[in-house]
Amino acid sequence: MPDEKLEDETYSLIFASLRHPIRRKILRMLVVKPSTFSGILESLSIDSGHLSYHIESLGELLTRSEDGVYRLSSVGVAAVRLMSGVEEYPPAQGVRSVKSVWLRPSVMRIYSAVIVVVLIVLTFCSLVFTVSHARELPEFPRTEIAVPPSETFRFNVIIVYKQGVEVFSLRDNSITDTRGAPINTVNAWETGFFWFDLESSEAYNLTAVLHSPDGTVLSSRNLTNQGPGLYRVSLGLNEIATAGSYWLAVKNNRGVEMHGTLMAHIVWQRFDRPLFYVGVISLIILLLYPVLMLMLVRLVRRRKLSPKS
Repeated sequence: MPDEKLEDETYSLIFASLRHPIRRKILRMLVVKPSTFSGILESLSIDSGHLSYHIESLGELLTRSEDGVYRLSSVGVAAVRLMSGVEEYPPAQGVRSVKSVWLRPSVMRIYSAVIVVVLIVLTFCSLVFTVSHARELPEFPRTEIAVPPSETFRFNVIIVYKQGVEVFSLRDNSITDTRGAPINTVNAWETGFFWFDLESSEAYNLTAVLHSPDGTVLSSRNLTNQGPGLYRVSLGLNEIATAGSYWLAVKNNRGVEMHGTLMAHIVWQRFDRPLFYVGVISLIILLLYPVLMLMLVRLVRRRKLSPKS
């Protein structure tokens, strides 16, 4: 029974000593290097009366030599080991753990800045990175044209949107492109273009006017060729804005019949952003990052991962 009572008193003394931060600082200091009263007083920057009170409270945790140097007793060493296990301090070195070093505010600011920069670059690159590929309709027979004096030749480009169908046909001075409606989403879209090539080895004076399905004039151009010799001219690059019938009107301004060859080209170009949703996710993370860091800092403080000063 006396041994049990002594053991209880020892534990009570240790826990009472560890309850105050000043006494814990004294124990950490002495585990590294024994010190005199004046040395402890200088390190702690408190008045001598308070220091005397705390040294007296430590009681059997300290021993004092004849030259006035304080050291840890065996009970004090046990108290430091207990304290080190709780606060994650190495027992006899007084250095910070790797975990606490990485969670120091200065270090956290550095790798937080790096993460923010990486997220910004990733977001920007993912949202703007675009790949494209073009598909030109198969080559079709040339259309031979003969335009009498002061007459007009008309050629139609008919665009039809029909889901699940892809047909291209040439008939009666017109071409028809039947296909599904162009894709138009945030990460993929399609654009269609068409243009005409006119070839002739004769002298001519023409006026070419291109109309949209609603009759609006998209472009107008005067074409001349002094001949003889083959002469080829491209009649503009025009975007397919809507489905319907686009038509080219070619008027012969000379007093003789004009002969030549007309070719129409239709090209559909698709654009894709394959990393678009990666960019969206990284943007969300970037916007939420301050909140996540605040939660992490609070968690660190709660678990006392940063050593006390």
